[in-house]
Amino acid sequence: MEKWKNYNAVFECDKINADMLKYSPWSGHRRFGYDYIANVKPKRVVELGSFYGCSMFAFAQAVKDMGLDTELWAVDLWDLFDEFTKQDYTEDVYGAFVEVKEACYGERVKMLKMSFDDALDKFEDKSIDLLHIDGSHFYDDVKHDFESWLPKLTDDAAVLFHDVSDEIINGSIMGSHVFWQEIKKAYPYTAEFDHSCGLGILFMSERAYGNIYAGIDLELYKKISVSENVALKDDMRKMSFRLRDLSAYKEDLLKQKDVLMSHLDGYKADEEKKDAYIKELEAGSAELRSAIDDYERRIADMNKIISGFEQEKENIRLAYENTQSETVAAYEDEIKKVKSDYDACIEEKDRYIAELEAVKEMYEKTVSAKVKRVYHKVKGDEQ
Repeated sequence: MEKWKNYNAVFECDKINADMLKYSPWSGHRRFGYDYIANVKPKRVVELGSFYGCSMFAFAQAVKDMGLDTELWAVDLWDLFDEFTKQDYTEDVYGAFVEVKEACYGERVKMLKMSFDDALDKFEDKSIDLLHIDGSHFYDDVKHDFESWLPKLTDDAAVLFHDVSDEIINGSIMGSHVFWQEIKKAYPYTAEFDHSCGLGILFMSERAYGNIYAGIDLELYKKISVSENVALKDDMRKMSFRLRDLSAYKEDLLKQKDVLMSHLDGYKADEEKKDAYIKELEAGSAELRSAIDDYERRIADMNKIISGFEQEKENIRLAYENTQSETVAAYEDEIKKVKSDYDACIEEKDRYIAELEAVKEMYEKTVSAKVKRVYHKVKGDEQ
C-alpha cells in the first residue's frame, strides 16, 4: 500500500441532517473512516448497525470522492434501540437515513433492513474486507456479532468496534468495552482510539496490520477530533445562545397565544350566542315563512276577487256604453222630432211676423197719410 494520506474531507451529508451526523458520537472518527476507505480501498464494507449513518456516510463520501467501486452494505432494523441509546433517539431513523442516502450517495450505499443474523446469508465466506460492528452494546450481542460474522471476513480484513471506551453511559459501562478488552488479548494486531466513545481496530493478519497501522498517526486523528470538538463546542455555545433567544421568543409566543386563546374563548362565546340567535331566527323564519305563505294565499284570493270585480266592472261598462248608445239614439230621434216641430213653429211664427209687419206697414202708410192730411188741413187753416 502507498504511503498513508490524510484528506480534508467535506461531508455532504451534514447539509441534510447535521444534528444527527455532525454531532453524532461517531463523528470524532469520521476523518479516520474516510481516510481508511480512501487509502486501503477495500472491495466490500459491511456495517452492522448504521442507524443515522454517521460512519456509513463517511465511508460513502470517500467512495464518491475517490471514484471507488467499493461495495457499501448497511445492515440495520432502524427501529430498535438498546438500553444505552433508547432515550436518545425518537424520530424516524430509517426515514432520516434514506433521505441522506438518496440525496448524497444513491446506489453507492446498499441497505439491508433486517437483523444481523438474517443478513449473514447475503454474503459468502471470506468476502468482506472491512466489518464495522456498532449494533447492540451488550457484551453477549457484540460477541455474537463478531463470532457469527468472522467467517465472512477475508484473510487481511479489519474489524472496527465502536463504543469500546470505559465511559459510563446511562449508569454503566457498555458491554462493547468489556468485549474489546477481551478480544484484543486474543488478537495481537489491534489499534485503538480513546476519543468519541472509543474505536477499536482489529486486524485479521500481521500483513494488514503492518501495511495499514504503520502509516496511521493515531494521535493526529485524536488532535483533529479535539480540534473539531472545540469547533463543535463553539457551535453548541452559539446554538445555546440561539436556543436561549428562541426560548425567550417561545415564551413571548406562549403569552401571545394565551391572549389569543382568551380572545378565541370570547369569540367562541360570541359564536355560541350567534348560533343560538341564528336558531331563533331560523325558528322565527319558519313561522314567518308560514305567515308569508298564508299572506300569499290571501293575496291570491284577493287577486281573484279583484279580477272578478274588474270583469264585472268591464261588463257594467260595456252594458252602460250599450245602454247609453241606445238612449242617445232614442234622444236623437226625439231631438230631431222636437227640432222639426220647433222649425215648423218658427216658420209659422215667421209667417205670422211677416203678416204683422205687412199689416204694420199698411198701418203706417195709412197713419202717415192721415197725418199728412190732418197736417195739411191744419196748416191750411192757419194760413
